[in-house]
Amino acid sequence: YWMGRSLNDQLPKTIENCGSEKPLFGRHVNKIIGVPVILVEGVFDHFVTPNSYAIMGSHVTSKQIDTLREDKIKRVFVVGDPDAARSINTIAEYLLHSHITAFPVHLVGTNKDPADLGRKYMKELVEGLIYRTDLVRPQILRIQVNQL
Repeated sequence: YWMGRSLNDQLPKTIENCGSEKPLFGRHVNKIIGVPVILVEGVFDHFVTPNSYAIMGSHVTSKQIDTLREDKIKRVFVVGDPDAARSINTIAEYLLHSHITAFPVHLVGTNKDPADLGRKYMKELVEGLIYRTDLVRPQILRIQVNQL
């Protein structure tokens, strides 16, 4: 339903209703409790990204934030597509206003989405993010992606 796509300038076949409250995709399979989580845009990004949930779009909903709170998630890394820098920052700000420490992660030097970078690369990226001890305040993280 939320994955309607268009290959040209036409509207997708399905359009998300304004204010819709969708779940965090992936939580039904692997519920993450009390440890940092990676938020990605879509299901294909989720499939290659460990410790992740897909928000199913470019906005986080109040239901999704409530779910993160329920699961005692205190730290979130928002990893989006390279063309989504503005929405990544907005999502992180919204999470911060909801008392969840959030870091927008910008993938620099690539035009590939997380799904296109692959499971091996995303695993290394996630390990590097989750175990960082130098992050004392929310900030934009720019990660240089080496093209293969």
